[in-house]
Amino acid sequence: IDKRDYKACGFRIAKIELEIYKVRESADHLLEEIKDITLSEEKYRSLVIKLKSKYRDLTKEYQQHPSLYEGSNEAIELQLENIERKFLDFEKVMDSNQYNEVVHIVKDLELMVSHMGVIIAETPDVLLMSKQLLPKRMDEVLLTYQNMVQEGYPLEYLNIEYNIEESKKNIASIIERVNVLDLEGSMFDLKTMLKYYDSLFVDFEKERLSRKVYETEVSDFDKKQAKVKKIVEDVYLQMDDIKNMYDLKDEDIQVIDEVNKSLIMISDDYNKLLLKVENKSTPYSQISTELEELSKRLHALEDEFDIALKSLGNMHNDEERAREQLTEIQVFLKQSKDKIRSYKLPVISDVYFVQLREANEAIEEVIKELERKPIVIRTL
Repeated sequence: IDKRDYKACGFRIAKIELEIYKVRESADHLLEEIKDITLSEEKYRSLVIKLKSKYRDLTKEYQQHPSLYEGSNEAIELQLENIERKFLDFEKVMDSNQYNEVVHIVKDLELMVSHMGVIIAETPDVLLMSKQLLPKRMDEVLLTYQNMVQEGYPLEYLNIEYNIEESKKNIASIIERVNVLDLEGSMFDLKTMLKYYDSLFVDFEKERLSRKVYETEVSDFDKKQAKVKKIVEDVYLQMDDIKNMYDLKDEDIQVIDEVNKSLIMISDDYNKLLLKVENKSTPYSQISTELEELSKRLHALEDEFDIALKSLGNMHNDEERAREQLTEIQVFLKQSKDKIRSYKLPVISDVYFVQLREANEAIEEVIKELERKPIVIRTL
């Protein structure tokens, strides 16, 4: 300015202002970093305090009941020591202002304390189920299974002995994983196995009930089948007489043949069912279902056979009704003759005698049809 070089002065002033701006920006950035560090320290300290509190609670719970963690004690105590060392590492990096390391340490602490919380909470339950509940339940299932097999229940389809052996292997694997603090999926696997063995008792009870149902219904089925067989046999014994008596063709009695064939099929299936029971190759739950199906088929067969018998019975009823009506006509004609005679008419119209002759001829035709062998129902 003293040299009156205003052009250079303006350039210098602008340059100085730019430098001042840069310094101000750097200062603001530095202040922000200092602020972040200050706040981060408070934030991380607050997190670590909470983690320490949770860690102390977990340690206290473990130390009060160490027997609940039998087999995992060494691994748990080692992990607790590792968490303790992490807390010391946190203090060291905070004292040396190594804030980049703080983030990683706090994350590690969160993971380790969270995992230890799961270990402390679930390990007793996992060990209890693995070492007591499930083995006891498997023993109960095996004992019930063996008793029922001795009583004649075919239970091979449940594969119980194989499944128990596989369950023991799975339990041993779970205990090994628990001892190294790996609980992933363990509780789910154990609950699934426990649910399976509980369901077996439902299967056992189902088999017991199915056997009772079978033993009750098989007797009824025998009686019903014997009854239907007897009726069919009786009809067959009279079939030739019925055909000759009523001039029936083969297609007229085809339904009886079909009923007989169906009855033979039902009888064969029933014998196969009895063979399954004798060989103890099929569970009673399935046997009971198959017997129920056979009963339905036999009932439907009875209905079909009843319809066929009614058809044959109607022919016999038609014959009987014709004989009754013939008697009524003969009585009526006699009454008519008696009434004519009672009037002692001097002259009787020829129409009377014509009608009387026609009536007698018609009656003779009916008598011939009734005496015909076979009787043709439609003609009669």
